[in-house]
Amino acid sequence: MHEPTSCSAHRNLRHGLGQAVGATLRTFSAMMLILFADMAAGQVPLELAGCKAERNLVWHADESTLEFHAPVLTVHGKRSANEPVSCLVKLISCELEKGQGKLDYELAIDDRGVRYRGKYGARVELHEGGGHSVLTRRSDLRFDPPLCLDLSISESVTVAGKPINACVLPLRNGVVQTLPLAAGPTLAGHYILGRGSQTEGKELAMPVIGLSRSPGAAGGLALATDPYVGSQFTVTPGKAPAGKLTVKLSTTYLGSMVPLDREQRTAVCALHHGGVDGTLRTYYETIPDIEPGAPWIHDIQLTHFDYIAKQGKGIYRDVEKLAERIPVEHRKAVVVALHGYYDYLGRYGYNAKTHRLDPQWVSYDGHARKVPMNPGEIHKRIKFVKDHGFRVLLYFADGMTYHDASPDFRKDWCLKDEHGKAVYCGNWEHRPDAPGPKNFCLDPTLPGVQDWFMGYEDALLNEFGREFDGLVWDETFLATRRRAMSGTGGRLAYLDRAMMRLVAALTRRVQTWHKVNPDLVFLTSDDLDMVGLGKDTAPYALVSHGTYQDSWCKPDAWPPGLLPNYRNCLWSCNWHPVKNRTWNAIAVERYGIAQGITDGFGDDQGPADMPPALFDEIIARFLKRFESGDRTRYLRQ
Repeated sequence: MHEPTSCSAHRNLRHGLGQAVGATLRTFSAMMLILFADMAAGQVPLELAGCKAERNLVWHADESTLEFHAPVLTVHGKRSANEPVSCLVKLISCELEKGQGKLDYELAIDDRGVRYRGKYGARVELHEGGGHSVLTRRSDLRFDPPLCLDLSISESVTVAGKPINACVLPLRNGVVQTLPLAAGPTLAGHYILGRGSQTEGKELAMPVIGLSRSPGAAGGLALATDPYVGSQFTVTPGKAPAGKLTVKLSTTYLGSMVPLDREQRTAVCALHHGGVDGTLRTYYETIPDIEPGAPWIHDIQLTHFDYIAKQGKGIYRDVEKLAERIPVEHRKAVVVALHGYYDYLGRYGYNAKTHRLDPQWVSYDGHARKVPMNPGEIHKRIKFVKDHGFRVLLYFADGMTYHDASPDFRKDWCLKDEHGKAVYCGNWEHRPDAPGPKNFCLDPTLPGVQDWFMGYEDALLNEFGREFDGLVWDETFLATRRRAMSGTGGRLAYLDRAMMRLVAALTRRVQTWHKVNPDLVFLTSDDLDMVGLGKDTAPYALVSHGTYQDSWCKPDAWPPGLLPNYRNCLWSCNWHPVKNRTWNAIAVERYGIAQGITDGFGDDQGPADMPPALFDEIIARFLKRFESGDRTRYLRQ
């Protein structure tokens, strides 16, 4: 039988699987000895096998031999969605030397007289470190002219040797499920991003699966892909006694909607000794350019979100109240986020012509009252919070929301759906000079929009990057749900895929500041599968430093956010800490997640104004975590 596992994203399984992680370190030397013994016996870790026309890569791993087969392409033409079209895959070159190799293929497709020519190249590299062996495969698929047909590309690996008897699946609902493998039935899991995503089997929280020789075993294999397009994993057990097992990884591109010119992917196969932890951490090998969040995020036990409360004066009273009750040595476990400082949604006080924030502007609080604002005032607030010993974040943006009253408004940057209809947000509109739902959405598939966000982020970093601890991008799910398409400019594009790459680019930009301020992080707010928001929100936190989601601390929003934030953090802002006072207790006691309090919206009662008994309860719960030493929680259900 399998044992489902629910885990806290606040260091998540790392603590609950401490023994497995320790085993990783203890077994590293032994694994290296096995590897070198194989080499001494004449068995090199990587080799090419097969005939000249079809060369497969073979990896002699610890007690297993893995054979990676040539890619299989399936094309569906215009005649019928289910009718295959002739596709020729020809190996033209292959090389392998010192743990690195490359295989190049020519592609030829003929669809009713229309000929497409393409190239597919794979670069492989084997490296050792950190208690595991990792084989990375970077592929590059190109067509000229662009392919206007739907294409599925599959790559299979056959695993031979000591039998594999269990499969580990990190599910979308926050449960890590271990399933026994028996001869016959096929197991499958899928990760969704992009309209062409396949959906066979169970839905995954992140694009990775694990294989082990027994349920709960420390050693095993893991296969993962990068998160920038959907992935389908299929596991087919072999028949006894040979026990060979085949894993197929498939990706589908809808060239009939978005002509396919170039697609690059990273896939990883890892040998590890870390149990479930080792499987989940294999995913991060596919995104080496995205660093883990700064260590401080794992210490946070209380979050406070200030929406320029009390016309900008609330932050001072609330921070003083927190400092009055929280000992100095515990204050780094509190993070304060500053919200509402900007002018128009979609502009945020940023002047794209000067590449700087404006010298002054007018903000509006949650009650549509004017609040004069300037960079100096934001510096003052950041300093006030930091001087009291707390961490501080600055609100980055409200998803892709774009207000048409902005003096910089560009209609050609507004998102249109696949039917050519303008996408309205209509939320968070509090300006008295422009009433009504006047918020459109920016289109992240447009290079100009991408450049604007990166320029805006640079302006914030140049102004405040030496002082604050990071940025939080609110409501990243708005208009960028999974499978969503952009029809802006009369051409179709993958909206969710573009957003994932934009989040990654902004995360990397923050990382360039780590030599100046190593504490900086970039957080998203995905609200995965929260009731009322639908079921197609995307896990953009897979390429950020964590999540500070605007889910109001609703209990149903925690489980889907756990695994996408596995190595980072998962927080929320409770806009109704008085009305929904039990939600903080649930966050701490059921999931080991930080409490959330707020001011300036919802109950509009921060620490200085909420009922004393409630504030005492929040502080007591906060302090108890330190006294017990139980900062994180790992649950088995």
